[in-house]
Amino acid sequence: MISNNFVEHKLLFFTILVSILYGITGKISLPLFALSAGLAWTSIFFFYQRWIKSFPRIWLLSITFVLVSLASYQAIFWTMAGLQHLGVTFMCFLTIYLLCKVEKLSVYSFLPAVVAGMICTFSSGNGMAIWPAGFLALLLLKNYKALMGWVVSSALGIGLYLSHVTLKETPSGSKISGIFDNLPTKILNIITGLAGATYFDYSSLDLSDSEPVISFFYPAIYIGLFIIICFILVLLKAYQRTDRDAIAVVSVSLFMFITFAFITIGRSSEGIFVIFKSRYYPYSIIALANMLFCVAYLTYNNRNKHIFAYVFLVFSSLLWGVCQFSSYINLLNQRNLLSTGYINFMVNKNWIIYQPSAFYENYYNTFFNQEKAPLVTLPKYDILTAFQNKKITNQGFHKCLLVRSNNSFNNPFISVHVYNGEAPGIFKKDEGYAIVMASEMDTIFLPTQLLRNSLKQLLLTGKVTRKGYVVNTPLRKGSFPEGTYQLHQFYFNNQEGRLNPQSEGTIHFQ
Repeated sequence: MISNNFVEHKLLFFTILVSILYGITGKISLPLFALSAGLAWTSIFFFYQRWIKSFPRIWLLSITFVLVSLASYQAIFWTMAGLQHLGVTFMCFLTIYLLCKVEKLSVYSFLPAVVAGMICTFSSGNGMAIWPAGFLALLLLKNYKALMGWVVSSALGIGLYLSHVTLKETPSGSKISGIFDNLPTKILNIITGLAGATYFDYSSLDLSDSEPVISFFYPAIYIGLFIIICFILVLLKAYQRTDRDAIAVVSVSLFMFITFAFITIGRSSEGIFVIFKSRYYPYSIIALANMLFCVAYLTYNNRNKHIFAYVFLVFSSLLWGVCQFSSYINLLNQRNLLSTGYINFMVNKNWIIYQPSAFYENYYNTFFNQEKAPLVTLPKYDILTAFQNKKITNQGFHKCLLVRSNNSFNNPFISVHVYNGEAPGIFKKDEGYAIVMASEMDTIFLPTQLLRNSLKQLLLTGKVTRKGYVVNTPLRKGSFPEGTYQLHQFYFNNQEGRLNPQSEGTIHFQ
C-alpha cells in the first residue's frame, strides 16, 4: 500500500495495477499505467449497462455522453493525486455491484464484496465511504444477516485505515476538529459539488480550476439540489419494490455525497466554493450519470417518458460538447506543464515546478527509488530533442509585454508572471512555448499557458485558442542554485526548436 503525509492519498488499487503491469512487461510504463487507469474508468459503463437494461437505450447514450466528457482532465495528468479518484470510483462500483447482483448473498458472493470494499478503502481516503454505501444497499435489500457481517467488516476496514494515521499531523486531517465551522458554506459546497462538472466560465467555456466567492447565481447549486431530490425519490421507491438495480445506483450516490463531504471538510474556507476542481469531477460525473438513471427510473411509467429521455439527451450532449471544447486547451496546457517538468527532470534531476507537476514528481519518487529508476518508462516528449536541436534566433518572436517577479522575504516562493499577447496561436499538441530561465551554470524551463478564445470568437473561428500565452509560476526558492537567471522565449514544434537570445527579464536567487 502506498501512502504519504496526506490522509486521503492511499493508492492500493494502483499499487496492485502497477505490480500486475510490472509482472507482465518487466517494466513500469507510466503512459501504459495511465491508460490502464482510463480503462478502469470506462469499465464503469458495464455497470450502468446492467442496471439500466429495462429502460429505453437512449438513456444509456445520455449516460455515455456524461461519462466520456473530459471535465475531469486533471485525473489523467495529475498522476498521483488525480488517478486515485478513478481507481476508488471503479472499486466503489464493483463493491456495490457484487452486493446487489444476486437476490440472496452467499458467503462466496459476500466475501468478494468485502475484499473489494477493503481495496476501495485503501485506494483513497474517501474510499471509507464504501462502508456506509454498502450498509445502505444491504439495508434496502433487507438482507439483515449480510448486514451484520458488513458492519463487522466496516469496523475492521475503517479501523485499519485510521490505525496508522495521526490526523492532526496531516493537512486534511487537521481540519476535522473544525468540522462544524462555516457549516452553511460546507453544506452549500457539498450540494454544489454533486453538479460541479457543470460549472464553467460562460464567457469562454473555461473549465479551469476556480474558487469563486459564494453566490447563488451558479446553476450547479440548483442542479445539485435536483440530484439530491432524485436520489431521495428513487431511494423511497426502490425500498418499496426492493429493486436491486435502483438500490445499487442509490448506494453509489451515497458514496458520492459522502465524498464531497470529505472534500469540503478537508478543503473548505469561509465564503468560497472549493469543489470546482477538475480532479474532483469524476465524482460529479457519476452523480450526474446517476441523476440520469433516476429520471429514467422515475418516469418509466410516464406517458411522456420519451420527451424526458430526449430532453436529458440534449443536456448530456451539450455537457459533453462544452467539456470537449474547454478541455482541449486545458489538455494542451497540462501537456506543456508536464513536458517542461520532464525536461527539467532530465536535465536537472528535479521537476522544479510546484503543484501539478509536483504530484507527478511525488508519484515517481513514491513508487521508485534510484535503484528502481531503470525499470521505469517515462513518457517521451519531443521538447528535449527540440531544445537540443534549437536554433538561436529572434525570428518569429514577439516581445513580452509584462514580466515581473514577486520576491518577498517571508514567502518561500518567487512568483513569476509573464504575458505575451502577440505570440502566434498554438493549435497542435506537438508544439508550444516555454520560458527558459538560464544562468551561467543552470537552465530551467517554465511552462506557459495558452490564451483561450472568448465564446464569440470560438463560434466565429471554430478555434479554442488564440494568439498569446501567459506564465504564472510559483518557484520554491530552495529548489534552485543561487545565481542570476535571464528569461528567454523558446518555441518548439515536434523535434525542432527556436530560442530567442533576447532577454525578457531577470530573476535573482540568493
